[in-house]
Amino acid sequence: MKELENKYYESQKLAAVGQLSAGIAHEVRNPLSSIKMSLQILEKRLQPEGNDLKRFKIAQREVEHLEKLVSDVLIYAKPLIPRMEPSDMKAVVEGSLAMVEKALAEKEIEVVREFPAGVGEVSVDQAMINQALINIFQNAADAMDKGGRLRISLAEGDDRLTLEVEDNGCGIDDEDRPHLFNPFFTRKSSGTGLGLTQVKKIIEQHGGEIEVRSKKGEGTCFVITLPRDAR
Repeated sequence: MKELENKYYESQKLAAVGQLSAGIAHEVRNPLSSIKMSLQILEKRLQPEGNDLKRFKIAQREVEHLEKLVSDVLIYAKPLIPRMEPSDMKAVVEGSLAMVEKALAEKEIEVVREFPAGVGEVSVDQAMINQALINIFQNAADAMDKGGRLRISLAEGDDRLTLEVEDNGCGIDDEDRPHLFNPFFTRKSSGTGLGLTQVKKIIEQHGGEIEVRSKKGEGTCFVITLPRDAR
């Protein structure tokens, strides 16, 4: 009962943060669009060179970063309702890997697939699960040095399917691990801190669970469990 109570208060807190963030994001979106358009017009008219051009590019890049933050906040605050359909998880995983192929290839990361024969279908919203997996795969690539190893495995039970994504990257500090799924928590210099928050929300919308196991300097493993039929 105590655990359920804590989860309830946590969900209420996150809902309040989401509502506040969405309100701020809506107010910020229009001014950002105006700033972006003005920068583009001024660059064409003035045709700056040297340091002036460099400053224009920096300003445009920062505006794009803020636009990404606003977009992430709105997705977090008002997520889509999953459209469930029977899906082959092996195909879903491969589709997500294809979207991060460039990041993996640049670091020459070896992808090890452990997909047993005969893994059945699971009821998911493919686009949303793709979004979640792309985020996890990208984080894994960022955490690994050149020549790293990414292991992806599928296993099935009577009514659930388990997906593990394990890297041999830098791992996560013990003090950071409890905050991984908190909104706006990030150690990246350019991250929004909403990626893993969205991942957790997507998995929970599917009636599933996600946990993380990690040891500093040895790597990280995300374990996702999904019900076969989340009706």
